[in-house]
Amino acid sequence: MLSFDVWMKEVDKCLVSKLGLSSADLVDAPWIGYFDDEIDTEEACALALFDHNDISLEVLETIGLGEYI
Repeated sequence: MLSFDVWMKEVDKCLVSKLGLSSADLVDAPWIGYFDDEIDTEEACALALFDHNDISLEVLETIGLGEYI
């Protein structure tokens, strides 16, 4: 299992590739909770964007994260 720090680097890699933003650029999400629940990084990105940053399902589908919502 990845450490939280490594997992967050993967989250940021996903966010940067999809949106050009990192987790530091977004409204805080319960990252440690997602990590503790063993949620995959792409799903965690989708949940954070949809639940905490008001990104629509339509946008998530456009950037390839819609399947997680």
